[in-house]
Amino acid sequence: MAFDFRHARVLGLTSPVPPGLCTFPEVNLRFYARKGDDQCGVVFIAELVPNPFVAWAANASYNEHYTTVRMTSRATVVGPLRRVRHDIVACGKRHTVAATGLGEARHFASGSSSEFFTNRAWGFGISRFGKPITYRVMHPSWRTFPVDDIFVDVDFTALYGTPWSALTNRAPDSVILAEGSEVAVYPWG
Repeated sequence: MAFDFRHARVLGLTSPVPPGLCTFPEVNLRFYARKGDDQCGVVFIAELVPNPFVAWAANASYNEHYTTVRMTSRATVVGPLRRVRHDIVACGKRHTVAATGLGEARHFASGSSSEFFTNRAWGFGISRFGKPITYRVMHPSWRTFPVDDIFVDVDFTALYGTPWSALTNRAPDSVILAEGSEVAVYPWG
């Protein structure tokens, strides 16, 4: 999943922070999981960001799996045309994820893949002490744009290791271009 953090805050703090620490792109590899009957969420395998301090802080504070890479992101909007592109330079290669949307944003249908991938209310992880961590993720439902074109050129083996090599050169099963919103994350019991 590729996206951009804009005006990120930790613990709601709004003190002056250098722009690269509160506004930055991220590309992550994740899977979707369920805890019990009512907690559907995500588990992060790897998270790539361009700022080493962001990676260090997330790894130290939340035991996440952040790695620092050279990365850029661009989003352009011209009338109903919307283009989003993330480029990563790592492991001696350029990796690109890009999508073009054409049309107005709309609310997704109940039971759709857009709902499944964008409406996860939980995150799961493991603490430094090997204990399960559960956190609540809250945001309004995101509207999505009709996807007109995609481009994925990622060497999953180079970025994530041999277990993920089957994803290299495989067309995505689903592509969603969402507008996003403010997101709040809270520790859970």
